[in-house]
Amino acid sequence: PRSFYNDVFVNGVHLRVLSVPFSTKEGYTLGVIQAATPLTLVDSIRKLLFYILGILTLLSMIVAAIASWMSIGRALAPLKTATETADQIIHADDLSRRIPYTGPSDEIGLLIDAFNSTLERLENLFTAQQRFLADVSHELRTPLTVIKGNVDLIRKFGQDDESLDSIKDEIDRLNRMVGDLLLLAKAESGKLPLNLSSVEMDTLLLEVFNEMRVLAGNKVALKLVEIDQAVVSGDRDRLKQVLINLVSNAIHYTPAGGEVFLSLSRTEDTVQITVRDTGPGIPAKDLPHIFDRFYRGEKSRTRSKNTGFGLGLSIADWIVDMHQGKIDVESTMGVGTTFTIRLPL
Repeated sequence: PRSFYNDVFVNGVHLRVLSVPFSTKEGYTLGVIQAATPLTLVDSIRKLLFYILGILTLLSMIVAAIASWMSIGRALAPLKTATETADQIIHADDLSRRIPYTGPSDEIGLLIDAFNSTLERLENLFTAQQRFLADVSHELRTPLTVIKGNVDLIRKFGQDDESLDSIKDEIDRLNRMVGDLLLLAKAESGKLPLNLSSVEMDTLLLEVFNEMRVLAGNKVALKLVEIDQAVVSGDRDRLKQVLINLVSNAIHYTPAGGEVFLSLSRTEDTVQITVRDTGPGIPAKDLPHIFDRFYRGEKSRTRSKNTGFGLGLSIADWIVDMHQGKIDVESTMGVGTTFTIRLPL
């Protein structure tokens, strides 16, 4: 028989008992020797450790909760700031405000950057809308004032051919402006599809050159300095509209005795069309806005009854962009202006 341990309670005292059997050489068990020791100290230590672990666990949970609350609060502070800023923007209609953020580029940082970018885009759109409405109002006011003045003159002095011609000119200007605005509106809404086909750009440029020579007359020398064969996939009518717009602008703004040069060259994958004039040029500060709606550099280019509304270049830029091309402008005051169109072959 083997020795063994067991726990017993004697008069409420917890004892650990060791039982050791003893036997004869022949294997007969003669009896069991037992020795016991009280476990009071062990039980007290065990109970104390249980209380200590319980208290430490509770304290750890409290500390963890406080740390989590502080870290989450710190992490969500930018979101609170974003919410307050958005609320202020809504109530103050101030799209120029931005959400301040100096933290790391984590998910919240990316979210705030996206929100600030959205605010910037909304501000630009809102500013452009205000400028557009102001420009349209200004452009409408002038012809309407002229028409009203001529109508008053006709009422006062009777029919006058000069007044009627002036009224007709202003109505024609209004029709052109409304047509351009409708074209831009359709273009931006995606309701102006392009009729794509193979377009021989050299033939198209020669066609525009011959038509614009009539407009140039004896005032400006229109010259075709270089031409090469090139075929692109595009809308022939829209591309012709771009060329006519650029050439007519060059002729209009070039003083008498000046020159306008046209050229067409090609590389392995692009065709480049250049319209260069010897006009007064465009100020450097105005160049970034040359394709904006209603833009006109009036300090160097004088208004006249034939002056456009500053929509032609916006339309030209849209048409070239829809052909996966690019239109650039370079200008030097007193030397001239060069427009360059690049289209994929």
